[in-house]
Order: sequence, then C-alpha cells, then structure tokens
Amino acid sequence: MKRTFCLPLLALILTACTNTSVQEIKYGSWLYDHKAMPMDTVNSLRYKWDNKPVQEFILLDGAESLENWEMTFEGQENAGRISLSDEKVFEGSSSIKFECPTKQPRNLGPDGRYWGRQNLTRVFDDEDFSAYNRISFHVFPEFRGFRKLYLTIVLQNDENVPDRYGKEGWHTVMLKNNQWNLMVMEIPHLPHNEVRGITLSYGLQGNEPDAADTIRYYVDNLRLEKVEADYYEGWGTDTEISFSHSGYNISDRKTAFTSVNSGGKFSIVNNSTGKKVLEKDVLKQESNVGAFTVFDFTELKTPGEYRIVYGNTESKPFSIDKDVWYPVLEKLTNQYYLQRCGYEQPGIHQICHQDWYTVHGGDTIIMAGGWHDAGDVSQSYWQTASATAAFFRLARQYQKKNSKLSNRLIEEGLWGLEWLHKNRFDGLRVIGWTTMDSYTDNVIGNFDDKHVQPGERISTNDNYYSVIADVEAFLALEKKDPSAAAKSLKYALEYWDLLRVHQQNWNTERLAIALLAGTKLYNIDENEDLLGLLVSYADSLMAFQQKEPMNWDIELCGFFYMGRGKDRFFGYNHSCNAASPVLGLAEMCRLFPRHEKYNEWYRSVELYAGYIKTIAQLTAPYYMIPANIYKLNGTEDDRQIINGIRLDENHYLRMFPVWQAFRGNSSVILSQANGIASANRLLKDPQLREIALSQMEWMQGKNPFSQSLMYGEGYNFSPQYAVFTDDIVGGLPVGILTRDDLDIPYWKMPVLHNYKELWGQPAFRMMELMYYLNE
Repeated sequence: MKRTFCLPLLALILTACTNTSVQEIKYGSWLYDHKAMPMDTVNSLRYKWDNKPVQEFILLDGAESLENWEMTFEGQENAGRISLSDEKVFEGSSSIKFECPTKQPRNLGPDGRYWGRQNLTRVFDDEDFSAYNRISFHVFPEFRGFRKLYLTIVLQNDENVPDRYGKEGWHTVMLKNNQWNLMVMEIPHLPHNEVRGITLSYGLQGNEPDAADTIRYYVDNLRLEKVEADYYEGWGTDTEISFSHSGYNISDRKTAFTSVNSGGKFSIVNNSTGKKVLEKDVLKQESNVGAFTVFDFTELKTPGEYRIVYGNTESKPFSIDKDVWYPVLEKLTNQYYLQRCGYEQPGIHQICHQDWYTVHGGDTIIMAGGWHDAGDVSQSYWQTASATAAFFRLARQYQKKNSKLSNRLIEEGLWGLEWLHKNRFDGLRVIGWTTMDSYTDNVIGNFDDKHVQPGERISTNDNYYSVIADVEAFLALEKKDPSAAAKSLKYALEYWDLLRVHQQNWNTERLAIALLAGTKLYNIDENEDLLGLLVSYADSLMAFQQKEPMNWDIELCGFFYMGRGKDRFFGYNHSCNAASPVLGLAEMCRLFPRHEKYNEWYRSVELYAGYIKTIAQLTAPYYMIPANIYKLNGTEDDRQIINGIRLDENHYLRMFPVWQAFRGNSSVILSQANGIASANRLLKDPQLREIALSQMEWMQGKNPFSQSLMYGEGYNFSPQYAVFTDDIVGGLPVGILTRDDLDIPYWKMPVLHNYKELWGQPAFRMMELMYYLNE
C-alpha cells in the first residue's frame, strides 16, 4: 500500500459564490414563485468536507483487480454484479463496474420499505487503520433518468462497528449523476483498528416511471486519509463562538459564548464598515456542562449585520433586526412545499404515490396528498394535521403585518387540509401511518403498490389533532372562503362528538391533547357542555402533576407523571405526541379568567414553568431544556439513566433522553419550549421567554458544534438523510444525539437516519414556537 503525504491545499472558492452577506440571497421570492429555494452550499459542511486539506493518505485499492472484493445481498442471491472496466476510470487503468436492478418483483406489503441492500465490500483481514480518520472513494454513477441518487459507505470493524442498532459506521452521500463524485466519511469516533471491510451499499428503492430500472456505477481509488476531523462530542464549543446564526431580534436578549479564554473584553464589529460599535467586559459562567466566556450585547439595537471579535476568535456575520425569524419561517414553508406528496417537483421528483390507495365503500381512493413525514417519504396523520394547524395559525398572526406571507401560509395549509378531509372513514377511523421509503410506478395493479386500509384500532390522537387543524382552518378561512370554513367547522364538530363518547384509557398524553383540542374548539363553539367536559379533563390532568417539592438533591416539583403511577415521568425519547401537558391548561386560563378553578389552572402552569426554569439552568449558557427524570428500573436502560444528574439513589435527571436506535432531540426540546412559551403568555416572565427562545437558537447554531441544524440557514449546516429529495432549504433533522450510554452532545460527521434525517416534526414544532414567541 502506497503511503503519501500532502501539503495542505487551499480550497478554491469561486468569486461568484463568496458569501459576503448573511442575507445576500433573497430566498423568499422563490417561495412565492413556487420554486425550490436555492442553496448557499459554500456555507455547507459538504463543501467543507470535500475541500479539506488531506495531510496524509494511503491507497487501499486502486480497482485494478476484483481480488478481495465481494458482493452480498442480505443473505440472498446477489441481485447485482460487478466487473473490471476501462469505460470510466478516475486513475490507473480500470475501475470496478457495479450493475443492479432497482427493485425485485415481490410485493412489500403495507409496512415494507424497499427490496434490500446490494453491498459491494472491499474485504480486509482485521487491518489496523487507526492512524487515519477518513475513508474516501471516487464514484461515477450512471442512474439513467434519476433526479436524485445516493450511495452509502459502511465501515466494518471487528464486532463493534456497525453497532447493534446499525447506526454507527454508516454514512449516506448524495451524488451527482454522470460525473466523478468524491465520497468521504470521517471516522475518528469509531474503532477502526480491526477492519474487516469497507462497503459501498446500494438500496433497491425502485425508480420513477421515466427512469431506468437498472443502475450502474464505477468505483475507483479507495483511500484512507488523515484530515483535521470535525469536532463531534462534548459540551464545550471547541475553538468557535457559539451564537444564533439566524441573528437576534432587536427586542430580545442577545448573547453568545465560547470555551475559549482570550482576555476580559470582547467587541461587536459592523460587518459592512468594519467599525467597532460596542466593546464590553466578558462574563464568566459555569454550570453542570462546563465553564464559558459569555458575550452579552443586548443593548445593541441598531439593525444591521455584525461580528463578535474576542481576541483572535471571530464569529461569522449575523443580523440584528425587528424580526430575524421571518426568513426562517419562509424556509420552513419551503421545506413543506418540497415535501408535498402527490405533487410534481421539477428536478426533484415526478408526481408520486399514485398507487398508494385504499378501498372504501367499493371505491378505490388514491391517498397521495399532504406532506411526506421525513426523508423516507412516509406519512403520518397526526403530524400532517399538526403542520396544517401551524400554517393556518401563523397565517392569522401575519395577516396584518405581511399579507403576502399570510396568503402563502394559507395555501400550504390548504394542501394539508385537503388530505386530512380525504382521510376520513367510518367513525374515527383514519389511515394513521403509511411506510413508504421507495419509488413506485404510479400504476395500481402490480407488485409495487401500497395498499393500506384504515385501521380498526383507533388512535384518538389523530382525531384530536384533526379537530385542532379544522378549527385553525375555520378561523383563517372564515372570511376568505366561507364554504371551506364551514366544512372544517362541520368536520371538527363531528369528530368531537365522536371523541367525547369514545372509551378512553386516560393518561397525561391523551388528556393534554384532548384538553388542547377542546379549548381550541371552544373558541368557535361556546357551550356549557363543552366547558364542563374541559374542566373535568383539566382536573384529571392536574392530578398527574407533582405539586410538592421532592426530597431530592434538587428539590424539583411541577413536572408530570405519565399517568397514575409514579414510576414513569412525562416525556419522550424521540417523537413527541403531546408537546406539553400545560398547553391546554394555559388555554383554560385565557378562555375562563373568572372561572372558580382559574387559580388551580394558573398554579399548575406556574409550577411546570418553574420546573423548566430550574432544570434549564443546568445546561447554561445554552439553556437547552433537559429531557426528563428517570427512575432506575433494573433494565439495560439503567446504564443510560445513571449517566444523568443524580437526584437520589433511584432517580436521575438526564439532559438527553434514554433511547435506543431512534435518537435525536430536536422535537424534544422544541416541544418543551412550546409549553413554556404558551405559559409565558400568562406569566410574562422574561426568563421563560429566553429559555424558550434558546431552544430555537440551539437549532440555529447556538450549540456546542456551532452548526446550524437547518439546511440552508446560517453556517456549517450538515447534509441530511433525504435521499428522495436531496437536501432542502429549511430542512431540520431529528437532532443531536448521544453516543452509547453517555449524556453528552454527539454530532458526528456521518449522515444517516434517524438523527440526521429530514423530519417534519421539528419543523412544525418550531412553527408553533414562533407563534407563541411572536404574540
């Protein structure tokens, strides 16, 4: 194997792509023209990865022979084949040509995803490659007719990589068709001292009707490289300044911070003039997660673009303006627009899922519509309903100050509403979830159809969220489209009448959602029967709250249990069905300020807000809201639980959830932020607002990795697992995770589901939070 040392190379940046202004590209116009927003890829991590100087490399295989290469297809007979080829060669005399069909002639069923993975592996004999920290290939794909395409790199080391969940050691790379692509995966976080194989994996996920049903690619020059690896784990900021890449509203507190210690003063510099506009003493702050140097520049209220300068460390430019979140909302709307199901997106995909259908009353109903849930283009009823409600709610909020945006939000909301109204069957039955994850031919009657029937098992969460969506639609459309508004009102009342008599096994989640839906409905259908039912729901919900301080090392109270038992605490490890137990209670206070139980509701909201305020201090200056309290239970979960903060011999508070394969905390923190932001409409506590806002700022770069988690916003945004659409401006991932059993932020370079998967839930949770913070 040839060992080579490289002098650092300067990345070539085209002058036309140089980013000289935070808002240089006016993304919004594309949204109103119904075009995909352009991508400022110079600020992306993909650009950074592809242009990193290589300090040293070793050529593992120049693809001059098929020796040591093997094909596997998940224990089945191989679907693909390989050969040596001189048709496309990156270096040397040959490459390895890979050919494979896009699917297999068998029905996947309603829960099936795709037809397996055909793997091409370079086999090694437990080689020690620990001197290097990056894998690289050159690949030339020929996926005829494909608009979007990808391959996955997989590292195999001893028995520990991939891990038991199949999440470590995998990295997905979107490719450009008919040209050589560099594929790289950084691996400093992974053992690679007994490497058994390095794989290129192709998922048989079908093809669009106008694309070929066989693909090929050529692979050349498998190398191991040494680069300056990205910072991937810890609470510290490494060498960066952590700040909100989206900027700061004039009226809000403005802070940033760093783990660097470079003296006692910092300055703010106008990015256009280069002049210093503020110089102040730094603040020092310590918490459970470390010691930080904090920059507070709240007094700066002049709109403009600025940089923070602290010794030799500088931030990238950011804005201060009246509403810096307005363009973020436009980007979130772009994300949903491009995730529309059953809608042609030029350059992304044709009209899709025309063979996703159900049969009801003798009719065949094509179910395409709404929005794809995530990067796997599946669909969730309650999440489509939640996004629909968020669009209509924000449309009303922006109606007077920006009618153009308001109308565009209504348009997107109507797209979701149409699907919700189509997806109504007998009683409370709906199609609550459909697994996709593959292309189909859009023709009903063959093996790639997705035939799904409404479930017999009712999930009332779907119906309650449908009520909320219809109420919000009614309020937004009452004057613009009275006929559509009347239909939404009719549907909301019909579902509520069915829900109120449906037998429920009540717990905190179901009560919280039912109470919130009922308070929304009361806004348009005031009646004593409804009020009485809401009061009973509120009473039952408050019974699950801990009102007295616990005899713990931190005397917490105000949190909720999952139900009557006190072994499990309300919270989620991934997807948050109920954003917060106090949303409905806060609405009760707003609706019925003279009710005899007002003080009880208010006190419950106040106690919960106090709980969040207390635990958020533990992660200062991020103020990321910790995930939950856990009780040791004698299972393997205990290995994670004990890495939290000890409360007593049995209870611990974790910053991140206890979780298994599904990891990522975007929705977890945004959901809790919704609760306290809603509560703060009553409490008027500036500190609560700051904590809620801190969750949005965490998403937009004010995190340990100084990465914006929103694609196309700010700086250092990572590619996301979005293999059918490619990266989308405004896309948000499942979120930052933890490694193994630890309780420390972990944001590794590799891209894979679920943690870096494009997901609609954090998008609508952020939209909900914007609404509460804008009030």
